[in-house]
Amino acid sequence: PEKGAPLPLLTLDGVGGVVLTPIAYLVNPGAEGTQVGLPSFGFTYVNARQKNVESFGVVETLFGRLELGYNASRFGTGSLRADVLNFAGADIGRDDVWLHTINARVNVIRENDFGTSYLPALTIGVHGKINDGIGEIDDNLGGLLQTVGYDRSYGVEFTATISKSFLVYGHPVILSLTGRASDASNLGYTGYTGNYEFSAEGNVVVGITDWLFAAFEYRQKINQFSQISAGGRTLIGEEGDWWTVGLAAVVSPHFTVTAGYGHLGTVLNTRENTAWALAAKYEF
Repeated sequence: PEKGAPLPLLTLDGVGGVVLTPIAYLVNPGAEGTQVGLPSFGFTYVNARQKNVESFGVVETLFGRLELGYNASRFGTGSLRADVLNFAGADIGRDDVWLHTINARVNVIRENDFGTSYLPALTIGVHGKINDGIGEIDDNLGGLLQTVGYDRSYGVEFTATISKSFLVYGHPVILSLTGRASDASNLGYTGYTGNYEFSAEGNVVVGITDWLFAAFEYRQKINQFSQISAGGRTLIGEEGDWWTVGLAAVVSPHFTVTAGYGHLGTVLNTRENTAWALAAKYEF
């Protein structure tokens, strides 16, 4: 059978979705009856006012139901090191951290299963994350992060995502909603607290042409750390919800490129309300 479009994309966490939020459809599952799908690779770059992220992911889907993946994401902390040194007199010793994620998602219910025309797809996920760097920063600060909520450098998140496709005036529209249980601070880039909270996120994807898609997504973020200020300067501020808008172009049956704009609110010591993202994904 002819290969389908290389959608969904890969999120910053390395699962099928948009940039920040998942979609219930799995990545490159193959034709009906495929036991071992072909691998997919993705890269995302986010450049905010001070902070930046580079994310690299590989995904494999088995039996058309199980999506497995590994993702490595580098978070550049921008001016944080200089601000902490200037206003708190301590050197955090790093300008970035790496977040390593192992993902497993299972498509429990396929869209329109059981002979219906209204049932959404349902996919549940488990996401294990290890932060390489935040423990060293806490050590360099003499354990300061532990006084505001930091507990450990690793965590496990749980997600449940539903997605449903519609035709609106001949154009496909995909609606997705995700519930997440997590104890991550700033997606895990600043570690984990052991205090699980539930949050909601979702996205809307609209097909403009056969090869061009527009998307809007929103991700609720739970503030896990208490705020830290020194010398009249906020060093760790309250997290805000994130949203993005973007366009994805299907270049070929194997390759997709994406450009987007994001509003990220306060990220540690700076406000990042003007963020640009570029992403690419290749499916074999």
